[in-house]
Amino acid sequence: SGNCHSTSSPLGSIRRGSSVVMVNQPNPNRESCEAVASPYNATDSSSIQSNTTAIQSVLVVGAGWVGRQIVAQLAAFGIKVSWYDLSTESLSSGIQWIKNQIDERIDETSWPITAKHPLERIDLVPDIQVLHGAIDLAIESVTEQISAKRSVLKTLSKCLSPETIIASNSSYFTPSMLERFVEHPHRFAHFHFHVPVWRSRLVDIASCSQ
Repeated sequence: SGNCHSTSSPLGSIRRGSSVVMVNQPNPNRESCEAVASPYNATDSSSIQSNTTAIQSVLVVGAGWVGRQIVAQLAAFGIKVSWYDLSTESLSSGIQWIKNQIDERIDETSWPITAKHPLERIDLVPDIQVLHGAIDLAIESVTEQISAKRSVLKTLSKCLSPETIIASNSSYFTPSMLERFVEHPHRFAHFHFHVPVWRSRLVDIASCSQ
């Protein structure tokens, strides 16, 4: 509903005028998962590789069942992740859950052998209003309540650079329902991860009206 455009693919893209953000499907045979943002001409796919800037740091807000899977998958494939949740107990539980996943995910080739130490790429954040360093992409994965999402999205908008891509993992609210909470809404979209994230490797991506 609304003026949103969506795609469901292991290679997703968000178009913003002449720009596109691409998130490549993690491959167990590769050492890292690459996400790139670049100028993109839809009729010339060769431009994707020639002008790309790798997304190196991601902020994930939410340590629930899906949030911890997103964090684990990103860290396993070489992305630096800052992780925040109001509940320190949820973060501690999430860290322990990731520790328990490592050997099994590597044995089944869902994660590469280089994922042996994903926790080295995860930084627990005590307050998203005092983040240190640049964040290329912020993903909210909090409870499906409009008040919770409004609070998180407004805070992210104020604390992060206008260049930071802000995404929601919502499976209930549409982008057009949430974009009003984001300053510079042209950089907002939905990244809906299918679970289990390590097995499906599929993200539904929907842009907002702007």
